Amino acid sequence: MVMYALGFQPEYEQLRSELKELKERYEERLVCYAEESDHVKKALESRYMMTIGRKEFQLFSAQVEIARLRREVSLYQAALSHGGRAVPEEVERILEAEFEQYRQQLEHRRVEIEAAKEHYLAPKLSAKEAKEIQKLYRKLVHQLHPDLNPNLPPGAVEMLHRIQEAYRTSDWPEMVLLGDLVQEMLHDNPQAEHSEDTMEVLRAQVDKLTAKLAQLEEQITALHSRPPFIYQELLDDPEAISQRREELDGQIEMLKEQAEFLRHHRDELRSK
Repeated sequence: MVMYALGFQPEYEQLRSELKELKERYEERLVCYAEESDHVKKALESRYMMTIGRKEFQLFSAQVEIARLRREVSLYQAALSHGGRAVPEEVERILEAEFEQYRQQLEHRRVEIEAAKEHYLAPKLSAKEAKEIQKLYRKLVHQLHPDLNPNLPPGAVEMLHRIQEAYRTSDWPEMVLLGDLVQEMLHDNPQAEHSEDTMEVLRAQVDKLTAKLAQLEEQITALHSRPPFIYQELLDDPEAISQRREELDGQIEMLKEQAEFLRHHRDELRSK
């Protein structure tokens, strides 16, 4: 064991206590960040998509259709103004090229909605199961996270990544299996036993973990400042959701009327 002057023992014990509290706080916030960046985020996204996002997708689709019809009309008008007649196949080729980016955006949003629907309808863990998996995850983070443990065995970080993925996907059987493997790994770890740290080492660990905790808090704050977390208040207000859906429905209907007018105008130009 490393010896230290008796006069410094109170300060030494204070550093050890401070480091212990920092580790507990850091561990707690790590679990919180993992929970919110995956499970809570997905739940909010799926709720938003199922209540409002689908309507916004319909509105965007209608807006793209209006833009495409207007461009189509302008191509036919341009041909007529020059004394010619536009070939529908050529017009379609131009439109396909010019609106390819919008097509990709629409497809991307469609895939997002399907994923949200799948998550929304998927079986959920019971409250007891969710509590147990979080408890196990916190234990494994405590044992394997490099910021909390300076003497990890080879392969520990890779194992932590597997555990984080299992937690992200709520794979309870995989979490249990990995938990057992971790206990075997740590039991066989010859580096598990180590001497008391010096005051210099303790101070360095306290400073490093303090900085890491501050960085983690910034990440959590940033997470809460972006979608879907900024929709939390809206999603918790059924009246506000209903009002927003009515607004979107009104805009969609108006665009449908415009689209019908533009299609009629386009067909007239085609026939000339």
